[in-house]
Amino acid sequence: MIKKVITLIVTLATCLSFMACGVFVDPTGINSGSSNESSTYDSASSDESTSSDSASSDDSTSSDSASSDDASSDDASSDDSTSSAPETITVTVTFKQAGKTDVIKTLEQGGTLTDIPTPQAKTGYIVEWNRTDFTNITEDITVTAIERVKTYTVTLNANGGTLTSTQFTITYGETYSLETPTNSDTYAFKGWTYLGQKIASNGTWTIDEEDCTIKLIADWELYSGEY
Repeated sequence: MIKKVITLIVTLATCLSFMACGVFVDPTGINSGSSNESSTYDSASSDESTSSDSASSDDSTSSDSASSDDASSDDASSDDSTSSAPETITVTVTFKQAGKTDVIKTLEQGGTLTDIPTPQAKTGYIVEWNRTDFTNITEDITVTAIERVKTYTVTLNANGGTLTSTQFTITYGETYSLETPTNSDTYAFKGWTYLGQKIASNGTWTIDEEDCTIKLIADWELYSGEY
């Protein structure tokens, strides 16, 4: 009996000693097991959370990488589409005429220009471009208007009278002198006419026609006996 009491006292003393140190010892071991299980559960939960986060992160990274690859693929497709479009090269034809505004035409390289402007006319001159072939144009070109003064062949019709010469040539802007025809004493010469209009016998040639052949006709008046 005394031995049991001593043992109980020692046990109580031991428990009090541990309690004083802040350590609680459960003689039955129940609370200790629960604590260990809780720690194990928390650790497991933490590991599962970390694993889940890591997996989510990996999935996100994989998704982002796939999206980036898709975008790169789209860019590549766009580049292929752009590079496949043929480049159109154009050339210009510039028409120049003195005193006039330049006329510029644009066409595809190697093409044929069909819309050719007409050079502006100049009185007494034939105006033409210095180029007539506008096929297979491969580079920029300049076309210049050439002006050539007109020269006319003039035929004189004495209209019943007599002339020494019935034809001569005259250049536009040059001076001229027309012969006076003769006729019988019953007719007096009234001058030369062109298309029914009086033409001076002397002066500067200003008749301008597309046809470079001009015919002048003598005009006579029946002589009345008075000068």
